[in-house]
Amino acid sequence: IFRMYELLRTFDRVMTLTAGGPARYTQTISFYIYNRAFSGFEIGYSAAVSVLLMAVTLIICGYSIWKM
Repeated sequence: IFRMYELLRTFDRVMTLTAGGPARYTQTISFYIYNRAFSGFEIGYSAAVSVLLMAVTLIICGYSIWKM
């Protein structure tokens, strides 16, 4: 469960190593939210995507716990 949660919110490795990579190939959802919020100044949109990410994470982790 912790590993799945970490994979869904990976940000620091992408930011440090590639900053999104060539042509956004290493861009994760967390890095996408960061770029839209602070580079594109779309705070409302990035907040909505963050809530969606939280909901997806809760569903995946809840399903994993239920199947154990």
